[in-house]
Amino acid sequence: MSDTSLQNFKLADWLPAGVSPDDVIAILAALAVLATFLATWQALRGDDSLDRRLQPSTSPTDQLRATALPRPSYPPSAAPAALAAARARASAPFGIRR
Repeated sequence: MSDTSLQNFKLADWLPAGVSPDDVIAILAALAVLATFLATWQALRGDDSLDRRLQPSTSPTDQLRATALPRPSYPPSAAPAALAAARARASAPFGIRR
């Protein structure tokens, strides 16, 4: 049975054949550089996902709104008469009608 105490620990004993501790240190350093590069790239790149999502949805939204909420069509004589009555009521002082 092998001794597993910390006093006799050797990294080379735990590595596969042909891999030295220097190789492991070099690989871990390269991974750290890669992670740092990717994190910096993501931070400096900027976020444009909202622009990409809003760009194609502008025209279909307007089309849907136009079809879902058609413009009201009043009879030609009813709209001016209703407006004239509303103006008359608004211009009468203290509720006195003319």
